[in-house]
Amino acid sequence: MVMLAATFLWAAASPSASSPDSCRERLLPPVAEQLEPRRAVTARDIIELRDFGDPWQDPSMDPPFALSPDRRHIAIALRRADISSNSYCYGIMLLSLDDGTRRLLDEGGEPLIMSSDYFGRADKPNGTVTSSPLAWSPDGQWVAYMRRDHGRTQVWRVALEGNTAEQVTHAPVDVRRFSWSSDGTAIHFTTRPGIPDAIATFAEEGRSGFHFDERFWPLSANRPLPQGDVSFVEQTIDLTTHAVSSVQASSVRASGKADAITRPDDPATLAWLGTDQPTAFLSPIRLKTSSQGREQVCSAPACTNVTGFWWDRDGSILFLHDESNSGGGRLTLYRWRPGPTLPVRLWQTDALLIGCVLLEPSFFCAQEAADQPRRLVRVAVRNGAITPLFDPNPEWTALRTGSVETLAAVSADSAPGFARLVLPPDYRPGEHHPLVVVQYTSRGFLRGGTGDEYPIHLLADRGYAVLSFHKPPQPGADPPSPDLDTFVRRNLAGLAERRRNFTALTAAIDAAIARGVVDPERVAITGLSDGASTVAYAMLHSRRFATAILSTCCDEPSFTQFLSGPAYAASTEKWGYPGYGEEGFWPDFSLAQNAEKVATPPILIQASDEEYRMALETVAALRAAQRPIDMYVFPNEMHIKWQPEHRAAIYARVIDWLDFWLRGKEDAVPAKETQYRRWHALAESVPARASALPDP
Repeated sequence: MVMLAATFLWAAASPSASSPDSCRERLLPPVAEQLEPRRAVTARDIIELRDFGDPWQDPSMDPPFALSPDRRHIAIALRRADISSNSYCYGIMLLSLDDGTRRLLDEGGEPLIMSSDYFGRADKPNGTVTSSPLAWSPDGQWVAYMRRDHGRTQVWRVALEGNTAEQVTHAPVDVRRFSWSSDGTAIHFTTRPGIPDAIATFAEEGRSGFHFDERFWPLSANRPLPQGDVSFVEQTIDLTTHAVSSVQASSVRASGKADAITRPDDPATLAWLGTDQPTAFLSPIRLKTSSQGREQVCSAPACTNVTGFWWDRDGSILFLHDESNSGGGRLTLYRWRPGPTLPVRLWQTDALLIGCVLLEPSFFCAQEAADQPRRLVRVAVRNGAITPLFDPNPEWTALRTGSVETLAAVSADSAPGFARLVLPPDYRPGEHHPLVVVQYTSRGFLRGGTGDEYPIHLLADRGYAVLSFHKPPQPGADPPSPDLDTFVRRNLAGLAERRRNFTALTAAIDAAIARGVVDPERVAITGLSDGASTVAYAMLHSRRFATAILSTCCDEPSFTQFLSGPAYAASTEKWGYPGYGEEGFWPDFSLAQNAEKVATPPILIQASDEEYRMALETVAALRAAQRPIDMYVFPNEMHIKWQPEHRAAIYARVIDWLDFWLRGKEDAVPAKETQYRRWHALAESVPARASALPDP
């Protein structure tokens, strides 16, 4: 399945937050205590980690914190899941850079879930829970943020002194983004009132029947959805009079990182990231400067894949280069003096640094490592030395985790990927553990893979070796494609992307087996979205997997031809998917069409109620062929499952399934008797050995 979307917007969630009293206790971390001996990781330890910022592990993200204008405080929007209440705690924390003290300025609110415009449809939530961006007033006396209460997202502000937080906007619809006016007397904010207006018109249209057209997404909705051409409205609220006025979009100062930065001692000198091919889709970007009308381009390879850049006091530019796939996710800091000289490497780190802000002689960054959840750190410009400033999860240091090794994962066509091999904490040389493959990114903290459904450190503690796979770049990106349709078409041609991912993953598995720590007869593969497509391809083209677990399923003719609706179907036709009734590449990719030909290993699907219909063709075909497959559907979920109690149930069933099929173990809990009775019945249909299609 091709998952593409426009820029994320702020959207909604429905369950309420935890009670204020409990949230205040849960959000502020305790003083770190080292427990001896370290205890085992639990599902609750992972699910209820304190988080801040967007959940992506992308070093180029905007800072997930806000540095005050006087450089003495940092504001952080904390959130924490609560399994017991199936909700989240939200709060705004203030960290003093003078003495390290921290306090909550505000707490409360409902979950914020990200949404996007998706194939012509507006505001499609994807289930990703995140935090609000933060913005200091120009005078440094207020912090503004977005907070959701009673099903509506508005701008709030709280004073530095921690007086009662106050709601700023009272818009009749959700606020999507905001920024301060340059003088701090007003706040600009953006809404999209056309969304509820469109929904209201559908109610009237339904009286005489909806016309089935490009507005439909049958996979998850039985009525039209608002279209992506619904406009945004920019407004300003005066903080003294509370008067609201409309403004031109160009007058609204975007929050976050600017596209270009001026040299502090020479405002006419700029630095920015520009594309090599402006008209191409996903063209590589490169560091550039201009002064007095003269442009300088940094032509060195290091000047691409730049995740952050800053003017230094001496007129040079500091920039972080992302080694990405070829370097196992390493980051390198360079110094470049604009002109013909090459940049000079200062240091390199395996740590993931996110949203760095320069405050000489250090950077302030969010930082993660394979066994370290996100925290706020100071990084020395001179040598890259890392000093922790705020760790939201000091309890994690008391948990037992296994060793982590980075392995190369090079595809058959030489595209680089990588993988992290995580061993059980009590591993002893000579042991051979069952292996669980988790996909499809592996940067920063190893939580649960894309979608967070396969708890890596928990699986390792339960005796599994875990291979966290980071897929290679897509074939359509090199060389750059002229447009999106060409990009996807190149990825699909000959199933190039699927073959690339599969052969890179195979190389990583081979490397893990070569270490002598893995039982090659007990290998499981898991995945969501693109990762699920890799699982499907692997099921058909390899005999090495003993079982598989899918969070979404599956790319089949039924999805592309009618479950996705007319708009997506029209796009797939342009991309090169087979038309209705055409064979095309389905014999090499469809689990349903190969149900009778390929003896697939046991498959578990844990799908959302919004997407489970996508799995029906696969499930029906495999059951008809008496292949072992089981499926669970989680209510009120999306592409990413966001409810804490559901994540706990998913984690538990993942472990139960793997223990049952790879280790012959069962959890002796009476409530699970039906589950195991069903799985024993499936076991009777498991082939002596899985089969596969002939090598392509």
